[in-house]
Amino acid sequence: MSSAHKRDGEIGGAGLERRLGTDLSTDLSTDLDSNLSSISRVNVTRSSLAFAAHRRLGFSQSESRLLVDDVFAILSEFLVEQGEAKVSSFGSFSVRSKVARVGRNPRTGEVVPIAPRRVVSFRPSSALRERLRGDIDNA
Repeated sequence: MSSAHKRDGEIGGAGLERRLGTDLSTDLSTDLDSNLSSISRVNVTRSSLAFAAHRRLGFSQSESRLLVDDVFAILSEFLVEQGEAKVSSFGSFSVRSKVARVGRNPRTGEVVPIAPRRVVSFRPSSALRERLRGDIDNA
């Protein structure tokens, strides 16, 4: 990974879709639809991403699994070391600290202390937001 990518927390650069001249999200949803048509709610898993990479990019299934695992490992490293990771044309992941607070058990009403913790939040890019708005407009 180049130091420029590590410095600004961006992964990708020119964009895999442009380099391949294709739309990976369409291929992934097609693969998911064909493999999981009986399930009403589709979860994107590492396996489904690896399968889409295998079919679309022509990598072996083991290479595709390694690719997906490496992408998530790199994203995790950015989050742990820098507190954020930006994926061009997709969005930004950032680590936020939440303070301790008091909650309630909804069943019993018992007061329960909630410890301070760090959580990951996601903010979609403007490009992704536009694509999502387009899906609503076309519905």
